[in-house]
Amino acid sequence: MSRIQGKILFERNEYIGQLRQRLLQFPEEERKVKMGIEFAKLVRRYIEGRSFFEKDQWLDAYNHVLHALHHLARLSIIEHGFYPEVTVWNQVKQIEPQIYKLYAELVGSEEPLDKRLQLLFLASDFFIHSKLKQGVSHLIHVLEKREASWSMADLLNEKELEVYGVDLEILLEFLVVKHLISVKKIATKGQGVFHRHYVVEKK
Repeated sequence: MSRIQGKILFERNEYIGQLRQRLLQFPEEERKVKMGIEFAKLVRRYIEGRSFFEKDQWLDAYNHVLHALHHLARLSIIEHGFYPEVTVWNQVKQIEPQIYKLYAELVGSEEPLDKRLQLLFLASDFFIHSKLKQGVSHLIHVLEKREASWSMADLLNEKELEVYGVDLEILLEFLVVKHLISVKKIATKGQGVFHRHYVVEKK
């Protein structure tokens, strides 16, 4: 919190004062947790929506993409230090208008649905990549608290990770694909049977 301490001597439009107050009201650690939750939901909706799209189940894909955009919008708002409001699209239109444009394109375009979805998946790829570091900051921080690898049971029983709920497992596998987390196979008493453990990749 030391980064926002100090006295503002002069400012023309009170922006710094408002920003400082906003950050004081929405502490960094709380923001990281909430960003993690929204990012996990975004990833799950994106992956499931893409699966429906590849099976030509476009209405189901549309539903998932719409939810994914909603989580992306909330993530952006939190990232900028605000609490998401009910009028989330009005908020994000001011904060990150590119995300609002994607929403408007999805719900308002006259393009065929499959073409709209194709565009949205491409754009979602970009936004997920650009927000990856911030979005998983909390999860990675928790995983790095111990040297040993984590079993799924360990992760599900970890109090700090309870907030991720059903989205945790999909997020972990997504991070394995992104090479942020590695999988270790731990031998069991059964021949050829292994437990799947997770550990943060060392850079």
